[in-house]
Amino acid sequence: MNDFEIVKKEPLWSSKSYSNDVASLYMDFSKTAFSDSYYFQAYIAAYLSGIVKSSGNVLEVGCGPGYLTSILSKLSSQSKFTLLDHSEPMLYLAEKNIQQLTGTSAICTIGDAVDLPFEDNTYDLVVSQFMLRNVPNPKKALLEAFRVLRSGGYVYFTDVISVDEPDRSFLIRTAPGKNGEHFIKAALDSALSAKKLEAIVSECFFEQSQILFGGFGGFTSSSRKLLDLVKDGLPLRNLVSRESSEWSKNIAKYWAHIYIKKP
Repeated sequence: MNDFEIVKKEPLWSSKSYSNDVASLYMDFSKTAFSDSYYFQAYIAAYLSGIVKSSGNVLEVGCGPGYLTSILSKLSSQSKFTLLDHSEPMLYLAEKNIQQLTGTSAICTIGDAVDLPFEDNTYDLVVSQFMLRNVPNPKKALLEAFRVLRSGGYVYFTDVISVDEPDRSFLIRTAPGKNGEHFIKAALDSALSAKKLEAIVSECFFEQSQILFGGFGGFTSSSRKLLDLVKDGLPLRNLVSRESSEWSKNIAKYWAHIYIKKP
């Protein structure tokens, strides 16, 4: 059964300029550049939310090529997945990737991260990667994710933060893949500072929120939360041993990880 569905909803920005060619180029770039971050976020999100042990409803906001959901669906095959993006070409690529990589399908919805077309208290897990800096109101996007989250559920958003010189030029110049330099420059041009992200999360008045920076979900090797996840089965050794490029290790220092639990 194919659960693919396009829900027409005009976003605040137009998806018409985001052509099939651009979507395909970004898909290839993200697979090369962010493979490690997709795996780490998926595994941490699955174990943190508990969907790895039981089924749940999962939403990915700004899904891009769907790689994050593809990994999550393998970790929790009984869960139901919904993907939202403002680009119709990207959603079709996401559907294709999920079907090819997992043999399953997901509900794909055209929509706006700051005006989610979903009811309150719908999802057990809401994730997003490399999206928050692109929305006109990041605070509203976080509040919307929190709104559709069920009690006891988790929001886990990640994105790159602004980078100072000389690291900025180095990351752009050495970006992997075809058109990598173009995509990373655009990302860093629109990236928010660590202080700005911290202020946004603080302004949302979430009772149980945390923002961390760096690789491995922002956790240190001695973090109590990370150790608890390992006790629950998180295969940290396998994740750490994944072969990573020097570029991936360098940009990991500039990842922000936003964790929010709904009481």
